[in-house]
Order: sequence, then C-alpha cells, then structure tokens
Amino acid sequence: MDTTPLRDAHRALLEAAATVSATGAGNPPPEGEWNAGQILAHVSLVDAVTVTAVVSAASGAVTAYDNRVAQDSWTLGRVIALGGGEAGLRERVGLQGEALCALVAPLSEAELDTPCPPCCCRTARSRSISWCR
Repeated sequence: MDTTPLRDAHRALLEAAATVSATGAGNPPPEGEWNAGQILAHVSLVDAVTVTAVVSAASGAVTAYDNRVAQDSWTLGRVIALGGGEAGLRERVGLQGEALCALVAPLSEAELDTPCPPCCCRTARSRSISWCR
C-alpha cells in the first residue's frame, strides 16, 4: 500500500499544530469547539484505535473500529496531561503516524479489504453514540 498520502496528512497536521503553538494561545476556540491540544489528543486516540484495527485485521481477527473514546472531553484532557501537553502530543502523533504507515505498507489487498464496522457516531439530537452505517 502506498502510504504517501497518510504520511503527508500527518506531516501537514503536525506543521499546522506547530504553527498554532508558535503563535501562542491567542484566541480561544468558539464555544463547543476544540482547542489545539484537544485536536491533537483526538488524533492521537484515533491513530491508536486505527493501529489496533490494523493489527487485528493483519492477525486475521474479527475487528471493529470504535472511535467513541476519541470524542470524550474527559479522555481528551487525560491524554493531553499524560502526553505532555501539545509538544508531547505532536511527537506522539508523529510516531503513531509512522507506526501506522509501517503497519499498513506490507498488507495485501485482501487484508486491507477486511470488514471493520465502525462505531463512531454521535447523534446531534440525543448526544448518544450509535453504530454508523
């Protein structure tokens, strides 16, 4: 698998995060939006869940993709604290991106086509999580 687009996306995200960090806190995000640290924590969690799904698929196991934890504000705060703030999270996301690229590069088309049902949606009305279809 050509991982160039994934590498490029991680690189662009990390460059943007470094730019935001260099310009200072400045303006906080609008109400209900995430700040840079929360976005990095979210990406770190998404990368971790994706690595888990890739490893499961490569091992022949039945897998699902559950992204709910990456949307939880308490979990995002915990990841920011444990990850060493924005600088630590930028390093973590970079390393996770490298790991993900290394894991998917040798997979066959059959492995890449492994069904992986997602559980990642939050309904606007109830704020509850439901299976995406």
